[in-house]
Amino acid sequence: CNFLENAEGVNSCIESAYMTLVSLVRFSNITKARGVSALFPDEYDESICVPENSIKEGAKLYANRVTAELEAWPRNARILEIGVASGRHAVSIVNNLSPGLFHGVDISLSQMTPECKDSFGKLRHEIELVFFSGDSLEFLRQQKQAQIRYDVIYIDASHWYASVSGELALACSLLSSGGRIVLNDYQNWFVDAMEPCGVIKAVNEFLCKHSEWKIDYFALNDCDISLVKI
Repeated sequence: CNFLENAEGVNSCIESAYMTLVSLVRFSNITKARGVSALFPDEYDESICVPENSIKEGAKLYANRVTAELEAWPRNARILEIGVASGRHAVSIVNNLSPGLFHGVDISLSQMTPECKDSFGKLRHEIELVFFSGDSLEFLRQQKQAQIRYDVIYIDASHWYASVSGELALACSLLSSGGRIVLNDYQNWFVDAMEPCGVIKAVNEFLCKHSEWKIDYFALNDCDISLVKI
């Protein structure tokens, strides 16, 4: 049964998908490039492993993040994307999920493509669509002070451990009841930027400290990992 083709395929093979997800997450704890680890010791820690009970029973494995978002994310939600970059993912979220509010933040909005800017310009009258330029951690602190709440927070900015760990800690305080935090690139090496990726260390450490949080899906193509509070 090929559960990687679409959401329907995943659902029809949920037991196999769940076991594959468990294996993938456990495998990520013990595999990495030794040379890279020696060069960037702060980004990796073999001793920090995901506890076995950190994967929610019935958690799903998806082919890609679009499929995951279409099935798992709520409609008319309040969504924050940390790390807008070109804006393509933001366009996908807005077009596919019709959020009631979408906020995006990036250290610089200069990477946003003209096509995405044009799409956002056409949508501004339909939803609250606002982009912020600046440091993500400072932005999150400001939103926390203002008591802003989101239903979904997507983290895809700097992939260095210190940044991801800080964003994850602050994101928890901005999440509405029943919300989720999704982190991109749950892996050891960020290919696009050709630099180490501290997301695994940050996520694993977070799950070790917070037993009430569980993994409820993983998207293979984009290495997205979704966390929910039980």
